[in-house]
Amino acid sequence: MFLESRNLLRRPRRTLLTLVGVTTGGAAYMTILAAGAGLFAEFQDAVSLLESDLVVQQASAATAWASRIAPTDVETLRSLPEVHQVTEVVVAATRFLGQKYFIVLGLDPESSILATIRIIDGRPYRAKGAEMMIGSHAAKAVGVTTGDRVNVRGREFLISGVYETNQSILDGAAVMNLRASRTVLSYAGDTTVVFIDVQDPAEIDDVSTVISDTLPHLEASRSDIWVSTYEQFLVVQRFTRGLGVCALFITALWVSNTLQVTILERRSELALLRAVGWPKGRIVALVMREGLALSAVGGGVGVPVAALTVAALRHLGAAGIMSARLSPAIVAEGVAVAVLAGVIGCV
Repeated sequence: MFLESRNLLRRPRRTLLTLVGVTTGGAAYMTILAAGAGLFAEFQDAVSLLESDLVVQQASAATAWASRIAPTDVETLRSLPEVHQVTEVVVAATRFLGQKYFIVLGLDPESSILATIRIIDGRPYRAKGAEMMIGSHAAKAVGVTTGDRVNVRGREFLISGVYETNQSILDGAAVMNLRASRTVLSYAGDTTVVFIDVQDPAEIDDVSTVISDTLPHLEASRSDIWVSTYEQFLVVQRFTRGLGVCALFITALWVSNTLQVTILERRSELALLRAVGWPKGRIVALVMREGLALSAVGGGVGVPVAALTVAALRHLGAAGIMSARLSPAIVAEGVAVAVLAGVIGCV
């Protein structure tokens, strides 16, 4: 590698330019995947925090807030063997104090799910009366606190308390009484999703099958994989991969362009090597090794750049629904992609 290193150091500006291209491409790829993975993980963590075995929704529903489960279906679920507890939840996305996409949850005040929510100010909402709790992130984003009164779709609600779960999805939402949520969000007597606790954890899959057979218009999923069944998340994953491929392509073009200029500048040098007996294959290998070395270094440098970008995203998204996560698998894939982009550029 002595000759390759010398050739790269002889043209520091050109080498640095290539490194910048590879680093940018690799860091962009890792950041894009981290953002997609963070969004998925945040939703899954939020569901896991609610501590249930199964999640039931309308089979044809594209999202939780598009689902409708009739009261008769809920009673049927309660009557099934091995079902220990059924918790009705209304999930809705609505406009709220200037926020175009705000998540509101409707829960019975006696629901065990509320025990997982830590109140940091005020008190829980009461079963009677127009009251609601708001997440700590949401409270900061919309500028409200305990004791304030807010308008939700023409109805005034008292903010009885501010809660915190350390999950940005839930902390960026609001929770109100189940009955009130059905009224104000126009769900009539329906529920959007139902959380089910099974008596014997070993029977979870069997209970899921029974639900599908008994109520074929409903869909039961294990809570730990429920989010992964959503088509929207599959679309997000495909979209992030597509953006990653674009980053790969741009990086390959950058490396190719830079190396092409470098090769043109070295035409006389390469011609001399041919004249003294170097075969074509050896010259090609020389150029490939130079590009590979640049790509490996650029990919490695891209890791801290991606980490800083991800940290900035997490800071800026504190009150939002995205929390980018740079996992070891994404880092390894990002470095491999950067090296691949360099190889393609060399070719």
